[in-house]
Amino acid sequence: MTADERDTPPETEALFRRLLLERSADERMRMGCEMFDTAKALIAASLPPDVAADPLESDIAVLRRLYEHELGSTVIDEVVAAMRRGAPR
Repeated sequence: MTADERDTPPETEALFRRLLLERSADERMRMGCEMFDTAKALIAASLPPDVAADPLESDIAVLRRLYEHELGSTVIDEVVAAMRRGAPR
């Protein structure tokens, strides 16, 4: 995102960053984990009922939604194949 695309004033961004960095490393880590858990829950809630009912298919759908853009479909397909074979996750 470029500076032209931001809708938050630089002073507000600086204040937010300062307040965030005032928190302990443990608290920042906990906040990140909670945000990730929330993202996974939102994704899971959006899955079709037949996918959500199957734990493996639900895990695969969440994996795809979270990581396919970063890892690419080839890597994700390899991970999914390992998951379907019952490889440790």
